[in-house]
Amino acid sequence: TLKWEEDKKQFYSEKDEYNEQIKKYEHSYNEGLQDGVEYFIEFLLENVEFPFENSNIFDLDYCKEEKSLISNYFLPNKEVIPTLKTMKFIQSRKEYTESYISEKQVNEIYNEMLYSIPLKLIEFMYINETKNNVCSIAFNGWINKIDEGTGNAVNFCLLSIEVSKEVFLNLNLEAVKPKECFKKLEGISGIDLGNLIPIIPI
Repeated sequence: TLKWEEDKKQFYSEKDEYNEQIKKYEHSYNEGLQDGVEYFIEFLLENVEFPFENSNIFDLDYCKEEKSLISNYFLPNKEVIPTLKTMKFIQSRKEYTESYISEKQVNEIYNEMLYSIPLKLIEFMYINETKNNVCSIAFNGWINKIDEGTGNAVNFCLLSIEVSKEVFLNLNLEAVKPKECFKKLEGISGIDLGNLIPIIPI
């Protein structure tokens, strides 16, 4: 039918346009140009998987002259941590009882998770960026939460770290403790990330 022919023509037109755009970004990336490098890193970050729900919202700023990348990345809130510890069925009462991990345990898990995220993402970017367009990464981890005093959403930077490719790829990340590694690399954050103390981003 005529509609089918029109849909087919539109499909192939959009496909050709998309492929042309990919070729453009590929050439731009190979030349170390800003739009190509940012597109490539964006593609990497969108495909990182975590064992918890995460928005994967970020903003990138690449400088060709310095081969440096600034990544502003939104971190998950504490609510993503499962708190249910056990669930038992009490036969005599015909009901379930539940127990939960303590607030202290939640905070410990949250701290370790937040220190792990920048290390994992920086590693992922450096390992997969094989053209050496990026030799330095500054990572700013942001939080979006509801201000309980006003009821309005607020954004602020919770942690920052800047590290070169040479230094980072010499780490044995499988053996490090996330917080100690973050501090060793002179990362900036409050004493307890669970307290959500804002810092000035890099």
